[in-house]
Amino acid sequence: MTNINRRLMTSSFRPQVTPLEDRTTPTAAYALSGSTLFSFDTATPTVLAPGVAVTGLGAGENLVGIDIRPQNGQLYGLTSNGAGAVRLYAISPTTGAAVALSATPVQFDDGGGNPIAITGTNFGFDFNPTVDRIRVVTDTGVNFRINPNTGGIVDGNAGTAGINPDGAINGDTTTADAVAYTNNAPNATATTLYALDAASNKLELLNPPNNGTATNGTVVTLNGSTLDFTAVNGFDIPAGVAVGTSNAAATGSALAILTTASSAPALYSIDLATAKATLVGNVGIASTGSAVTVQGFAVQPNASATGIPFVGVAGGNVVRFNSLTPGTTATAAITGLAANESVVGIDRRPATGQYLALIQNSVAGTVRIAVLDPQTGGTTAIGAGISLVDAAGAAITFPAGTAFGVDINPTVDKLRVVASTGTNFRVDPTTGAAVDGDATAAGAQPDAALNGGSTKGDATAYTNSFNKATVTTQYTLDASTDKLYIQNPPNAGTLTNGVTITVGGTAIDFTDATGFDIPSTVQVSTANAAATGVGYASLTVAGSTALYSINLVTGAAAKLGLIGTGTTPAVGLSAGEVAITSTGLTGTSSFAAGTDAGAAASAKLFNADRTVAQTVTPFSTGFTGGVRTATADFNGDGVNDLVVGSGPGIASDVRIIDGKTGTELFAVAPFEAAFTGGVYVAAGDVTGDGIPELVVTPDQGGGPRVRIFRSGDPTQVVADFFGIADPNFRGGARAAIGDVNGDGVGDLGVAAGFGGGPRVAVFDGTTLAATPTRLFNDFFAFETTLRNGVFLALGDIDGDGKADIVAGGGPGGGPRVTVFNGATLVSSSGGTITPIANFFAGDAANRGGIRVTVKNLDGDSKADLIVGSGTGAGTRVTAYAGTTVNGAGTTPAELFAFDAFSGSTGVFVG
Repeated sequence: MTNINRRLMTSSFRPQVTPLEDRTTPTAAYALSGSTLFSFDTATPTVLAPGVAVTGLGAGENLVGIDIRPQNGQLYGLTSNGAGAVRLYAISPTTGAAVALSATPVQFDDGGGNPIAITGTNFGFDFNPTVDRIRVVTDTGVNFRINPNTGGIVDGNAGTAGINPDGAINGDTTTADAVAYTNNAPNATATTLYALDAASNKLELLNPPNNGTATNGTVVTLNGSTLDFTAVNGFDIPAGVAVGTSNAAATGSALAILTTASSAPALYSIDLATAKATLVGNVGIASTGSAVTVQGFAVQPNASATGIPFVGVAGGNVVRFNSLTPGTTATAAITGLAANESVVGIDRRPATGQYLALIQNSVAGTVRIAVLDPQTGGTTAIGAGISLVDAAGAAITFPAGTAFGVDINPTVDKLRVVASTGTNFRVDPTTGAAVDGDATAAGAQPDAALNGGSTKGDATAYTNSFNKATVTTQYTLDASTDKLYIQNPPNAGTLTNGVTITVGGTAIDFTDATGFDIPSTVQVSTANAAATGVGYASLTVAGSTALYSINLVTGAAAKLGLIGTGTTPAVGLSAGEVAITSTGLTGTSSFAAGTDAGAAASAKLFNADRTVAQTVTPFSTGFTGGVRTATADFNGDGVNDLVVGSGPGIASDVRIIDGKTGTELFAVAPFEAAFTGGVYVAAGDVTGDGIPELVVTPDQGGGPRVRIFRSGDPTQVVADFFGIADPNFRGGARAAIGDVNGDGVGDLGVAAGFGGGPRVAVFDGTTLAATPTRLFNDFFAFETTLRNGVFLALGDIDGDGKADIVAGGGPGGGPRVTVFNGATLVSSSGGTITPIANFFAGDAANRGGIRVTVKNLDGDSKADLIVGSGTGAGTRVTAYAGTTVNGAGTTPAELFAFDAFSGSTGVFVG
């Protein structure tokens, strides 16, 4: 940044894999241009989302760099006042609101009260993921660190009076324009720092970073010649690039925005081993007509890499872990506490990114707040303590054993506290004082006690958890009733809309709800309205404390794993921000093809440009029953993985193959061993956490059953039900995932298999974990007299922000494709089914049907359509740009067409 393993299962049989190419999928990133923040996909930097103005900066200060903090997923920016001082800000990408971490800009000093200016025009700015501190370098060779919890400079030389920098840049070069660390993930244990220097056109390794020693300098080249860049406008290393030992050379590529004498700012991929650069594209040229100026760049890690980062407290320690592996924790002893004090709750303050701790004195019964360093466990007091009185003027205290729920209201930036005693109050996070709940009475009064569905509260959390949110809804968990409530209105303490917490449809009895938080991506548009999405809670059930995801609508929960060993309750739970790059509208950029029955079983994973990323020969030697395919990034490395499902002839077998390495990530037999009719597969996010689920349905001989596995884990079944309302039907089913109602959560489409009418049902993704509910009435995609089923895909073909339903003709029929507007189907409850496209795809003479999928091949806002020839019609794969698929009734112009395999048996696409 600058200015100018989850649990995986395998089977005993290993597939034969031929890796041919390693391409990353689009990754969300931010570019800073002046005081405007843009987001874009790194695969298509020419296209920028509408900019967000950054507000709240101090007078005379200008942003010179941005980066995302791995520990909490929050965006930070550094300003310079042009007079030798800098200041750290937390920035909301949603609203652009910036809040300073220090009261004034900071400088070095000589220990005698005399400031020392920080010189330089160009600044490098990047978080060290192992120690949770920020590295800053300048083009004059200055090298120092900043503490993100305070905004202060870390003293680089404790043996010298004052606040000192680290060692100046030295060695191969004496200047650096940008820096970036590897291993950009929470709780990293190793990292390597790289630097770019425009003066020498070199990529350097700074080792050790605090000494500033530049080593391994390599000239950056483009097409074999030196890339003479005049400015480094941004530099970052994606999360998937990692080292096992700190300061070791990394394998993988960084991303940099560079300016040359002949080119405006453009995004390049730079191989860290060779410094060979590849031009990706000019920044913003397609959106603005000309490339934009850039002085900061940050790549957002995807949630599926490690899951959501959490911080909690257990046994006197601060505990850090990720949602995919809650049993693996990093801990640090909490310090700065007085006798009889302990931390009883924490939350991340969206405005600043700081972790606020509620501290109780169990003897005195008093409480106070402090800033908690999630890396070191250190606490810094805020104010003198919280003083509350009741209506009679008597001090309110909290006895030992009281459970507390704490969460920041993002609309007013105040800390809400609920207690198992029923007390309900607010705290000012800046002063640490109680907010008076009744100005007419003497002293600081709490708000109204909890009432309604319960009179107790063990944990609480708000939606819209980003700075300057305009609306929010507060949820509260209560262990005495085992329910989740909406607290509405919050100050009145009224608990409403109670839903029982269930796992697998059965109510659970949790004795403690020791922590609860809702990711910032879960949002409402009306204050106190019910939210769609999931929250996360640490619940103690039968003596063991585990992390659960909870559907906020239904209360349906999934146990994600014990927190640590599960023996010590995690008091407090705070979720970091995550990037949820939805593919529920346009699909992924990669696509897959699998052979049909009659040919040797094989599948290929293709990049958007049709180059082959992986070739797989799955299942047993000699199997010729066909391979059904899907794609999604299951392990979060930025590369789409390949899903393969067996056709008829063997017991149902589904595997996920790593799109980067070709190794098997996951294997499951989704149905009974006696069923040999084959399966269909699909992938997409139906829980709203940004991590794809795996969907498996049976082919002929099976009922219209749908099984959904959470994040590719066969031990976590999200749903298992009949997708077509005819349990006696034995033609199987085909499924697809896409966001049809536009709520940010993937919805599930199910179509009847062969022998059934062309019937299509679509279910609300938020209801799948409990009672799957249709978004609209079932409809027929083709003439009701047909009995060859439907091939199905969901994607936003027309660019209206909601997925459309794409139907392909089943076996025995022509290659007919119809596309129905999803928004119209939802608004009319299925009453309006006029196609927005209706044409014959591929070879119109084909009578084997047509397989369909949607992908984002060109990086725009419309899903593109890919079709595969049906049974006996060859292995032709044909693509159509979403911009050309319309209601004209004629076949659109082909984007490309090629034979994925030899032979004429047919081809499955996914």
